[in-house]
Amino acid sequence: MNATRASSAAPPHAIKIWAEGLLLCAEIPGDPPYVITEAMTEGGLWKLLNLLRERAMEHPVASRQVPERMMTRKPGKEPVQVNQAMRDSAREVLKKLGMI
Repeated sequence: MNATRASSAAPPHAIKIWAEGLLLCAEIPGDPPYVITEAMTEGGLWKLLNLLRERAMEHPVASRQVPERMMTRKPGKEPVQVNQAMRDSAREVLKKLGMI
């Protein structure tokens, strides 16, 4: 086997983010790494997430794929056919529970 150990599983556009007191800090990889700080507010978090989005756009990864939706039912199992009597029964149960 000709495997080598990776130093990290993170993609090249990844950044490290941590909190220090009331600050959010982000380390951008480089030589030397660059650290930026933002206030721990919605605006500060938005700026760091926007930075991550921009870096991801700069480093396209060919293997990045959105997984297909998982099936919600088992293969071969037919969906339940709902009729008016079932709806009426469910409505009566909800009325008894005070939900409608």
